[in-house]
Amino acid sequence: MPDLNGDFSVDNEGWFANDPLDGVLGIMSKNPEAATSYFDPGSDGKNDNLQYLLKDRDRKFDDTPVWQGNFETSRDLESEGKDARTGLGLALEPSTTGREPGVAAANHSHHSEAEARVTQQTISILDADGKGDTTADTLKAPLGRALVDYTADTHFHPQRHPVGQDGITAHGDESSITSGKHSLLRVMRGVADGEVGTGPTGQPITAYDVMYESERRYSADYLTHAKPAGPGEAGNVVGDGDNRARHVGEVFGAVNAIGSDVTLDDRDDEDR
Repeated sequence: MPDLNGDFSVDNEGWFANDPLDGVLGIMSKNPEAATSYFDPGSDGKNDNLQYLLKDRDRKFDDTPVWQGNFETSRDLESEGKDARTGLGLALEPSTTGREPGVAAANHSHHSEAEARVTQQTISILDADGKGDTTADTLKAPLGRALVDYTADTHFHPQRHPVGQDGITAHGDESSITSGKHSLLRVMRGVADGEVGTGPTGQPITAYDVMYESERRYSADYLTHAKPAGPGEAGNVVGDGDNRARHVGEVFGAVNAIGSDVTLDDRDDEDR
């Protein structure tokens, strides 16, 4: 691992030069199939590259000397650069979506078993200690875009996507994640304030903005397939066995809670 005297992050893409492995991951993001293969834990769960890179790897290689008066001591303070994990984020996005970073998704994208495994394992690792809402800044935007790609899965449809399972729902190129609801919500909150772009007037667009809009569009389509109320169910919008309006209400209750938390955190930061 490199040991650097000072913080060389941000300027001139220092993350690439200062962390060679992260630089290689950034290059890998140009080849989605290679990225998926590299991160895929496999059906047997033996590939631990995700665990190592998301949790286990020590990136505190920026050294700041400790001074006593005018004298430099032999002790250094070690810290992460501000752009640590930049390459990791760039590679994670295509490994879960099958497209290069930042490429727009088609509505309700389809995912291979390997892509779904990478996504589910990422959520599991980030929330292993119940702290999925504290995602590193450089991972927020790419993971936010990746979660948008899984809107059909994050919609919590109880019939198609059972929650809290160890493995994915494996159906070839129609595979889906089965992450637990609370873990998923914490990770969605963790990436929500990541900036994924700018609007027409220059205002920042956050991961929360695009996740919310994707859920809204999916919900509109989802409701068009609701079954009409059957005999004896007069007064119901849809039959009790297919209460899609209730499903949508549950989803937006959770999504709005994430948005409120982001707003309150921003307000608290301004008050400090």
